[in-house]
Amino acid sequence: NPLSEDAQLEAGYDGTFNQVDLDFYGEYYDTIQNAFVKDVARSNRFKYNEVIHAIYGTYQHSYEKFGYSAGLRLEQAFINGNLVTKDSAINNDYFKFYPTLHLSYKLKNGELQLNYSKRVNRPDGDELNPFPEFQDPLNLRAGNPKLLPEIIHSVEFGYKWQNDRFSFVPSLYYRYKKSGFTSVTIPLNDSVLLTTEQNLSNEQSAGLELIFSAKAGKFFSSNLSSNLFYNKIDASELGYTNNKTIVSMSTSFNSSFTITKTTMAQLSCNYRSARLTPQGKSYGSFVLNTGIRQDLFKKKVSLTLTASDLFKTQRQKTELNLPGLKQVSVGRRDARIIYLGLSYRFGKMIKKTPDEKLQFDDSL
Repeated sequence: NPLSEDAQLEAGYDGTFNQVDLDFYGEYYDTIQNAFVKDVARSNRFKYNEVIHAIYGTYQHSYEKFGYSAGLRLEQAFINGNLVTKDSAINNDYFKFYPTLHLSYKLKNGELQLNYSKRVNRPDGDELNPFPEFQDPLNLRAGNPKLLPEIIHSVEFGYKWQNDRFSFVPSLYYRYKKSGFTSVTIPLNDSVLLTTEQNLSNEQSAGLELIFSAKAGKFFSSNLSSNLFYNKIDASELGYTNNKTIVSMSTSFNSSFTITKTTMAQLSCNYRSARLTPQGKSYGSFVLNTGIRQDLFKKKVSLTLTASDLFKTQRQKTELNLPGLKQVSVGRRDARIIYLGLSYRFGKMIKKTPDEKLQFDDSL
C-alpha cells in the first residue's frame, strides 16, 4: 500500500501445497503361466508432499534521482517423501530467509542499478524419486530423495539506456550457488551406469551480460542477448579434490518482421558453448528456428507455420571421465520438426505486436 507519493509498503502470505504420486507398474510375460505378471523389480510407487508457508514484505522509496527497494521473505517448508514400495519415509523440513535489495540512480538518458538477491530452487518429484527408469537397460537414471534445495546469492551492477528505438543494458554479475544440483554417474557393473542427482559443495560464476533491442516502427523488432562468464565448481563433497574452471558464453537472437498488416515472420537462434560438470563437460550447441504467422478474418483466425532446428545442428553432447572409463554421448533428433497450427480467438480481439514471439520446439 502507498505510504506517500514516494514510498510504498507491500506485505503478504504465500502458501504452496504440492502433492505428487508417482506410481509405476511393470509386467513381463511368464512363459510357464502363459500370462503377463507383475515385475516386482521394476514396479514402484513414490509419494511426495510439499507444504511451504511464507510471509514476505517489501519497502520501496524514491528521493529525486535515487530509489531503493528492500525485501525479506521468511519460509517454513515441510517436505515428506514416502517410498511406498520399500515402506520408507524421508523428511526434510527447514526454515530459511531470503533478502533482496535493489538500488537505482537515474541519469540523463539511463539508469544505474545495483541489485542483490538470495533465491532458492527446489527439486521436483522426479529428481527425488530413487527408483530408476528402465528406458535404456545400460544407462539407468534415478532421483535422490536426500537432495537438498540449492541456494543462489546474486549481485549485479548494470546500466540501462533506452530511447524510442533502441535499448541497451550491460551488466556485471557474480553468483554463488550453494548445494547446487548436478548429475553424477556411478558404474553399477562393467556394463551398466546409473545417473542420479547430487548436491555440489558450491559453484561460483562471474560475467558480463549484454542485452540489446531495436525497433523500426511496427515493421521490425530485434532482440540480442549475450552472456560471457567464468565458472568454477567445487565438487569436494562428491569426492573430487580439485576445483574445475571454464570460460563459457551463450547468445540468443530473435527478429520479427511485419511483412503486411496480417503477416508476420520470425527468425531466432541460440548458441551455447561448453559447460562444466563434476565428471566431465557438456559440449556447445547451436539451433536456428524460423516461422511465419498469417492472420485471417479480421485477425480472429491465425495460421502458423514454424520450422525448428532448420540446419539440424542442435545436439546434446556430453563427456564423462571416470577412473577406467571415458564415455561420449550424443543425442539429437532424427529429423527437423515442422509445425502447422490454426487458432481462433473468441470475444474481444487482443492486439498483436510485431515482437510477439512464435513458439518453437527445441526439446531433444
